[in-house]
Amino acid sequence: MSQRRLPALLITVAILVVTAASIVGLRNPRPAPEPPADFGQRVVFIGDSYTQGTGASAPGLKWTSLVSAERGWQETNLGFGGTGYLTAAGSKGCGRATCPNYQDVVDRAVAAEPDLVVVSGGQNDFKAFEADPKRVVRAIDRTYAELRRGLPDARLIAVGPSTPGRVNHTVTTVDAAVEKAAKANGVTYISLIRPSSVITPDMVLDDRVHVNDDGHRAIADRVLSALN
Repeated sequence: MSQRRLPALLITVAILVVTAASIVGLRNPRPAPEPPADFGQRVVFIGDSYTQGTGASAPGLKWTSLVSAERGWQETNLGFGGTGYLTAAGSKGCGRATCPNYQDVVDRAVAAEPDLVVVSGGQNDFKAFEADPKRVVRAIDRTYAELRRGLPDARLIAVGPSTPGRVNHTVTTVDAAVEKAAKANGVTYISLIRPSSVITPDMVLDDRVHVNDDGHRAIADRVLSALN
């Protein structure tokens, strides 16, 4: 065989191999990935301004909606800016005359008859914790105890507090209190500060409180990673 005919033969063989592979792929397509086991479940989110979606450039880009879209959840959002387990808020925090703390949202969450409840936050309780730590811890404990009592068969998830600043003693102590209450009530716990803080300085908005789309995406990714 001449050297001139060899390259042409190799090209022809390559084309035949690719064509054969394509035909096999059409006859045996890859199966579609299985949806998550919780696909289609009714989910209630309880939380603060991060849960409400402050800082996201569109409603669908807040972390709760990103997680819900990925998991196929039916989202009910009960996030109110400026609130915490103990701390309530007014118009400056949530845009309304008054907004309830997490304890006072429990009845609304239970009434929705969800398959799953996600409680997130705690950073708005940092000042209250420094003033009266026992009162904040009682509020945390009561929130999860009442949720479990009202929804004995639902899956409950606690997402701990985050911070746009330094992870100090107050942050870690409140985080530990949420984790302890969660475990005492059969609640899955997800930390946003361990093994490292999910929020980095480039994600923080000019108000030094809220996060941008990247911050919401980072929170969603941490939660999704813990769920898988």
